[in-house]
Amino acid sequence: MSVGHAEFRLLGSNGEVLIDSREQRLQDALQLAQTAGSNDILRRMIDFRLSYYVDADRKLAPLLDIIELAETAFGHEHEAAKQLGIDLKEMQAARKITHDKHILTGRHPGRTVGVQRGPTPEELNLCERIVDTIIANYAHGRGPRQTRLPPK
Repeated sequence: MSVGHAEFRLLGSNGEVLIDSREQRLQDALQLAQTAGSNDILRRMIDFRLSYYVDADRKLAPLLDIIELAETAFGHEHEAAKQLGIDLKEMQAARKITHDKHILTGRHPGRTVGVQRGPTPEELNLCERIVDTIIANYAHGRGPRQTRLPPK
């Protein structure tokens, strides 16, 4: 699957640029980088997401790490889902997928007897959508005010 962006410009009657989607995406990326630079939790979420992208096997553990990091930052999965605007049942379903012993790229591969399988496109889509929503909403201020997790 490849992902792309449609670029557009909305011009006023005098030719003035009212909206430039490319410029907005660049501004959003800069804002994310600035926020992550001063927020250890957000930086760790982004690091986990990047480790998922660079892994050719697309192991699901980094996606679970993002979900768990959000749950820890908010104190509980219910509070994380509520504050981040995520359906709790979908968040729990994503967690369940990443823990499924029958999924070869899950957190616990090889811990089951029998045939293992890859995640379905629907399962991958759900997990990716949940973590992308966590990161985006956390980055846009829907997260707790703390920028670091308390020591264990």
